[in-house]
Amino acid sequence: MRFGAKLQSSIYEPWKDSYLHYSELKNRLYEGETEDAWGERNESRFVEELDSELEKVRLHISLN
Repeated sequence: MRFGAKLQSSIYEPWKDSYLHYSELKNRLYEGETEDAWGERNESRFVEELDSELEKVRLHISLN
């Protein structure tokens, strides 16, 4: 089973909103591949989204 499918099938429903949105982050990486070149703008946007997702997880862990 692929990681994304395994993650999706293993979600604990009460904590669903606190999980990292793996598929969205993965799609963002693929979007960068389809453009002419992966540039600073693509990287900055991805890093911002990743930081936001990680902060969501950190907050959940600290509260539980």
